[in-house]
Amino acid sequence: MSDDSRREEELLAELDELRSRLEAAEARLQVSRREGAAEISQSAAAEELARSILDQAGEAIIVCDERFGIVRASRMAQQLSAGAVYGRSFEESFPLLETATGEKLSLQSCHESSRKNVEVQLPEKEGKVRHFLLNVAPLTASHGGTLGCIVTLTDISNQKEAEEALRKSEQRFRSLFENSLDGVLLTVDDGSILAANPAACAMFGMSVEELCRAGGRGIIDENDPSVVAALEERSRTGKLRTEFTVRRKDGTRFPVDAMSVVVGGEMPFSFVIFRDITERRQVENELRRAKEELEQKVAERTVELTDALGHLGDEMAARLEAMEALQEKERMLVHQGRQAAMGEMIGNIAHQWRQPLNVLALIIQDLQLRSDMGQFSKGHFDASARKALDTIHHLSRTIDDFRNFFRPDKERVRFRVAEVLARTLSLLEQSLGNLRIEVKVEVADDPVSIGYPNEYSQVLLNILQNARDALEARRGSTQRAVTIKVFKEGSKAVITVSDNAGGIPAEIISRVFDPYFTTKGPDKGTGLGLFMSKTIIERNMSGKLTVRNIAEGAEFRIETDEASEAAKEAPATTSPAVESTGEPASEGEKPLRFLVAEDDRIAAILLRQLLELRGIGMDLAQTGAEAVELWEKGEYDLIMMDIQMPRMDGLTATRLIREKELQTGEHIPIIAMTAGGFPEDEEKALAAGMDAYFVKPLDLDKDMEMIRKLLNSSD
Repeated sequence: MSDDSRREEELLAELDELRSRLEAAEARLQVSRREGAAEISQSAAAEELARSILDQAGEAIIVCDERFGIVRASRMAQQLSAGAVYGRSFEESFPLLETATGEKLSLQSCHESSRKNVEVQLPEKEGKVRHFLLNVAPLTASHGGTLGCIVTLTDISNQKEAEEALRKSEQRFRSLFENSLDGVLLTVDDGSILAANPAACAMFGMSVEELCRAGGRGIIDENDPSVVAALEERSRTGKLRTEFTVRRKDGTRFPVDAMSVVVGGEMPFSFVIFRDITERRQVENELRRAKEELEQKVAERTVELTDALGHLGDEMAARLEAMEALQEKERMLVHQGRQAAMGEMIGNIAHQWRQPLNVLALIIQDLQLRSDMGQFSKGHFDASARKALDTIHHLSRTIDDFRNFFRPDKERVRFRVAEVLARTLSLLEQSLGNLRIEVKVEVADDPVSIGYPNEYSQVLLNILQNARDALEARRGSTQRAVTIKVFKEGSKAVITVSDNAGGIPAEIISRVFDPYFTTKGPDKGTGLGLFMSKTIIERNMSGKLTVRNIAEGAEFRIETDEASEAAKEAPATTSPAVESTGEPASEGEKPLRFLVAEDDRIAAILLRQLLELRGIGMDLAQTGAEAVELWEKGEYDLIMMDIQMPRMDGLTATRLIREKELQTGEHIPIIAMTAGGFPEDEEKALAAGMDAYFVKPLDLDKDMEMIRKLLNSSD
């Protein structure tokens, strides 16, 4: 056979073999197509299920192909990505994802090394970092081929925060444990010691290992009743607080204040805190000994004091008796001083009254003489009557000044120093004038003081009387003079009284304020005036009264506290005097009728005459009870009610009338008439229901204006 024939046969054989292979491959292809169609049908349902799972998954799930391109991603994964995920690689979608050490994450490296639970972190805004556990699993087809991988990111941020908080807590606990000044042991129920801090090691003289080996029995006497009771208490309540004795490594014992608390759990343990109280016990023992010694000394001292108190009681009784005697003597001195001042005042009143009484006598004689000579005229009579009334009012004011001078002040009040000075000078006006003594008054700043104005006036009167007596005793042609200056100095109201009588001898000037010391004869002085004056100013008014010699005589200086500015602005209260016409009622008008309650019959007759001259009728009641009875029976326009009357006074009568008026709703004007002129008298009258207050002697020309106002207001 030729070479060509052999070559052709070989080719035909190869063709047959190729045909067989093609037929076999075609058969396998058909089988594969049928299997693929079935697989596609199954994968459609799986696709729907996978999509639902991804959408509802609580963690980030990413499906990647074999090149780590993202083909599926859960909703959480899309929220974590830096933009769109599909069509991008894992590193492109999560560029900030890094390992726990801060290195760039390589998904391929994790996949190839089959690492599980890789801790990664994802930085966020405001410096926050989220932590995840990354797991990569291969994704294979049913026929065994690799399709890609599935990546899961499980958020462990809360867990990391809890771990960090626990770490810090443990760190703080460790710091407290290690640095505590008290010994701290960690024990279990059987008494074993698990840990000890440095303070406990130093306290017991053992290392941590030695304490752990020794256990509770090595340092505590478990037969000690206090220890047994404390352990029972801890078993029952979970805590204890007690004091007992413990042992050191060298066998010495020392007291401790122990506290323990049981911490529950699967394996309960206890913290036991020991505080060495050796020094405290020593201090307590020293205090106890000191207390015992002190009690002994107190007992001994009590006996001594009891004896001393007995002697002191006797001495105190003697001193109190002497003090009472001294106070009684002082009261006698003050009383004698007031009596002496009253005597001086009565003398001044006599001087003040002689001239006005003389004027009244001359007016009466003049009227009588003119009547006898036929020279009587209404004009002269009116002028004489006005002059007589003015003189009578002057006498009335003198009485008021006298009564106010000796009236004790009940409470401290604000008063103008210049006003008290003027009132005091009015009492001495006549006696100073008779001796031709010139009084110069200089007032600056018009100071207002606070204290007792009547007592202050008594002091001024004593000083002025002494100046008057000194000037009276002086011989020579020099004009006798008293200079008074009123001014303010800092927070003090100051008044100085100086004379030109030659001064006080240097050897006695320091004694002028002593009781019973006087340079006058026994008929002119008691030696109590300046003593009482100094007592009033310095004790009662917390001021200062001093004396010194000046060029021509002596100068007394009074300093008292100045009052606030508000007192200086208080307006003076005065009533305007309006002349009354006194005309009788015109025709057609009902004539006025007054009820007058007055027990002085002569005064009542004169008052009736004066009222009738003015066209006013009058009925007279001589007691308060009679006034109430007449008011109930008659019709009156006004009542003039004396305060002091027999059987029933004017205040009681007024109250009865006002009570009866409550039933009728009427109101009759009632005017008080009294010889008393104190403010409290007026307050009592107004409080009883009276409408006005007249002080005797009456001046109807002035008083009629108030009467008309009351009548008009009652219409």
